[in-house]
Amino acid sequence: MTSLAGSRRGLLAAAALFLAVACGSDPPVADSVTVSPGERTLAVGGTVQLSAKVADENGDDIADAEVTWSSSADAVATVSDSGLVTAVASGMATVTATSGSAKGTATITVE
Repeated sequence: MTSLAGSRRGLLAAAALFLAVACGSDPPVADSVTVSPGERTLAVGGTVQLSAKVADENGDDIADAEVTWSSSADAVATVSDSGLVTAVASGMATVTATSGSAKGTATITVE
């Protein structure tokens, strides 16, 4: 009976190791964010949809990367959670897309 119990423990340890290796791979880490278009001029009230391309250190796209959007000047241009920019008043704003520690920007000029 001792050898059967030992065999079961060995199989369980092997199964646990397999699951740890198969399921425990770390997700890719964002190394760069590219925002498109990189610059745009809008009239007050105008909008533009920005997109963010997130890549890992090898330059491979990370399709499901979480991106957070922000504007340097909400009084000039606001940005939604999906990257839709709305021009509010004349001036310039930098819109930033952030994924992890990587960032990309677009310059928005409102006339």
